[in-house]
Amino acid sequence: MLIENKIKPQNRIMQIQPTEKDIQSLAIYLKLLSYPESYDMENDLISLKHWLDLTSNNFATRLKQNYPYLTRRETNLCCLLRMGYSWENISALMGVKKESIYRLVYRLCKKMGLEGHRDEFRTFINQQPHNNTLNENFNINKLAFDCIDKLNSTSFFLNKGSITKNES
Repeated sequence: MLIENKIKPQNRIMQIQPTEKDIQSLAIYLKLLSYPESYDMENDLISLKHWLDLTSNNFATRLKQNYPYLTRRETNLCCLLRMGYSWENISALMGVKKESIYRLVYRLCKKMGLEGHRDEFRTFINQQPHNNTLNENFNINKLAFDCIDKLNSTSFFLNKGSITKNES
């Protein structure tokens, strides 16, 4: 009986079918990792939030639900921080000085009712539940591999920060 229960989720894992949105979100995530200088907050943030929802237990959705008053810039900072970027990298990605990021974090702490400074803020963001398996039947690694396979089969191209889909 115990072995049978362990096999069932694995069988369901194999049935994961990534959506177009999942694939596009993975492509943006890979673009950000491979070509950070091409990151465009205005165009990439929606896909990045979707990827964080898939991989980090609905992080972006919970952030919006718990703090609906956050600006796009503040949400972007939280997402980049959740991805593990340093303050220096975040300032480069957002195109501002590191001191501006520190001031933004200070204001975020006030808005969110947090005491302390940027180290406590980083800890708070990273203490939000991580989840490599969103439920017993969903394996994020399997989803990522399925997305990559689908990226290859549908002719998505990631070339120096540009994502295109071959419509042939």
